[in-house]
Amino acid sequence: MLLVSIIIPIYNVEQYVERCLKSVMAQTYTNIECLLVDDCTPDNSIILCEQLITQYTGSIQFKILHHDRNRGLSAARNTGTKSATGTYLYYLDSDDEITPDCIQILINETLTEPAAEMICADCIEPYEGPRRCYHIKERTHLTSNSDIRYRLFCQEQTIPVMAWNKLIRSSFLEENGISFEEGILHEDLLWIYDVAMKLKDIVLIPEQTHIYHLNNQSIVQNSNIKKRSQSMVKIITSIIKKLDGPFYELAVYKYLLRLFVFYKHTAYYTYQPAVNVFCKKLWKIGDRRSAIATRLFFVFNKTHRLTRTEQRLTNRLAKQYYHYHRNNTVSTFQTNV
Repeated sequence: MLLVSIIIPIYNVEQYVERCLKSVMAQTYTNIECLLVDDCTPDNSIILCEQLITQYTGSIQFKILHHDRNRGLSAARNTGTKSATGTYLYYLDSDDEITPDCIQILINETLTEPAAEMICADCIEPYEGPRRCYHIKERTHLTSNSDIRYRLFCQEQTIPVMAWNKLIRSSFLEENGISFEEGILHEDLLWIYDVAMKLKDIVLIPEQTHIYHLNNQSIVQNSNIKKRSQSMVKIITSIIKKLDGPFYELAVYKYLLRLFVFYKHTAYYTYQPAVNVFCKKLWKIGDRRSAIATRLFFVFNKTHRLTRTEQRLTNRLAKQYYHYHRNNTVSTFQTNV
């Protein structure tokens, strides 16, 4: 049986951590090590974890790792990743939970597709209100980096951006030097981009294995606008500098413009560095009209104009990409309805 490492950052979640930890203890697949990373939580979260682990009598291994100071979600995940010994990793947020058959379902896919570097399943959103997650409608096996990049950037965006609910081969992260950027919010956006640039084999399945709870007390929900804006600047600038090939325009219009919309509530100087990089890239690839329009939209705080044109631009660029893809690569989409 393959060992799976479940990594759970712990910080200020005493209201939810028992629910989360019990869902791990209830797994039908038991060759699991669960690494709890104490990010200097100020509440009783770790005490609750220790009590539950003491009472637990199953075969899942639990280990608590401690930071000497609060370093954030990214650092906690990185600490867990470095200490993990499993063939596969699974990131789990401490205010969420997983279904009893979660790991078993994901592991079964690795037995069917042993070359897969990542298995991604669907999730349940039990709260009322608008859906916040991308949902997987059908089983899809992608075996080329071109297809994977497109699925991340296309209008449907069928690869969820969240780090959780993904079983990922630990050797893939190690060999490609992929980790979470520390000191920023929305770290999943940059992490999934770095993953997609290297990933060659992924299986997407519609089975719901993760229960996503909307926590209004989460770090992102409570962070101030300035900090969130600064994080977005770092993420966008990093992504733009790494983009290449025929995916550039498609990624810019689909993936990056949505991030820029966030800035409509902040002063222009806050995000100006990212806008400068963005416009220079558009100018360089010959899309000068969009470069000028984008700069004007932001200078005069008209970011809503970008969202109005996003769908039209994305549709046009998607068609251009498909034309390129069919003439320059061999498609390897394998979909089972």
